[in-house]
Amino acid sequence: MTREGTMLTVRATGAAARQLVLASHTQGAKTAGNVLRIPLPPVEVGIDQALPGPGATTQKMKVINQQPAPNSLALTLSAAADSHQTILLRMNDLRAKLHVEGAQMPAAGSSSLRSLQVDFGPGQGYVEKTIKFTW
Repeated sequence: MTREGTMLTVRATGAAARQLVLASHTQGAKTAGNVLRIPLPPVEVGIDQALPGPGATTQKMKVINQQPAPNSLALTLSAAADSHQTILLRMNDLRAKLHVEGAQMPAAGSSSLRSLQVDFGPGQGYVEKTIKFTW
């Protein structure tokens, strides 16, 4: 599996590769022989957090809602009041002109992977914040 800009390529190899059928439900995915090409969105967002231990009360950031659109993504997140959280951003298309509302993004560099700081405001318990990405 290789990532080439906005395309993920999956290649079947080995003795049984001819018997393996590669397929994807992703719109725009194409198969040719033992190769599957899956288009990636220009921007991907992720949360890198460990799961709480067995029986522990979770105190981690949560994704409450996700609203994807052709050139945008809105995430409603919930985290402890007055906390500072980190979300990960992958730019699959480095030519995309990304704008972020609701989080601090470091200056654009040549890296496709970036960390964004999300500051949750005052309140009691968990508070919500919406982050909007447009490109």
